[in-house]
Amino acid sequence: MIRAFGGVTTQDIQNEVRAVAKLCKPPTHKNIVSVHRYGRIPIGTYYFLDMECCDVNLEDYIQRKWTAETVAKMPYFTNNLPPRRRMTQLWDVMEDVTSGLAFIHSHGEVHRDLKPRNSIALANSY
Repeated sequence: MIRAFGGVTTQDIQNEVRAVAKLCKPPTHKNIVSVHRYGRIPIGTYYFLDMECCDVNLEDYIQRKWTAETVAKMPYFTNNLPPRRRMTQLWDVMEDVTSGLAFIHSHGEVHRDLKPRNSIALANSY
């Protein structure tokens, strides 16, 4: 759910929805989170993005903050690894982030809120 508040205007939200419509239509990119549905809720000033649910974001991965459920689901991603293997994983994640960002830029868009919390570490590819 998204709504205008603070410094976020309705125009900002509409721009976000426009970018989602542009970037998430096929053919999309493997490093862009899927958006299934999006739009404005007819009653009120709320908008919505129905996005793919991901297990781990980059902030959680860097800080190694994950639940027991995540550890059980992705042991190859969350276990204590030798330093060289962990660096390889981090390098792979950074390549994925930059590849997704290059896709966004190739479509004339700019990601204005790039930070670890907004970057997904898709463990199924490691």
